[in-house]
Amino acid sequence: MLPRAAALAALLAFGGCGRHRIVPGQDRVLSGLDALEASGFKALKGKRVGVITNHTGRNRDGRPVAEVLASAPGVELVSVFSPEHGFAGASEEFVVQSGTLRLAGREIPVHSLYGGGIHTMRPTQDQLAGLDAVVFDIQDIGARFYTYLATMGMALEEAQKAGIELVVLD
Repeated sequence: MLPRAAALAALLAFGGCGRHRIVPGQDRVLSGLDALEASGFKALKGKRVGVITNHTGRNRDGRPVAEVLASAPGVELVSVFSPEHGFAGASEEFVVQSGTLRLAGREIPVHSLYGGGIHTMRPTQDQLAGLDAVVFDIQDIGARFYTYLATMGMALEEAQKAGIELVVLD
């Protein structure tokens, strides 16, 4: 019997050997947004959607999720929700000056989900009115104290109250 360290070294050395061949363009890991795009936006077809995002929500080509959804065929992006540090991730004080973004030739309202307290970290029922789904696409830093995970949990609660879907792009 091999000592534990030797067994691990053998597994690492030989575990990847075999007939698997990586073919460029065929073996890819897709983000949730990339998988949604690859499906032709199937999960969101015919729906009015809002998106909770910031500067980290991007596809493999670097396009922001809000821009991708605004131009997605069969999807109507109705609103954008920005978490702590704002839509651009600049600071707690960052505000889109006009309260809108111009995407796909339309003005899309931006709602802040960070006003300095836990009660402002969730979308309101008025903001969710008329939506069929909310998409959540924010990269998390993996720290328990960070607000993005809490924002997602509260958005899930509010989406349930509103009777709409919450789609998490992971």
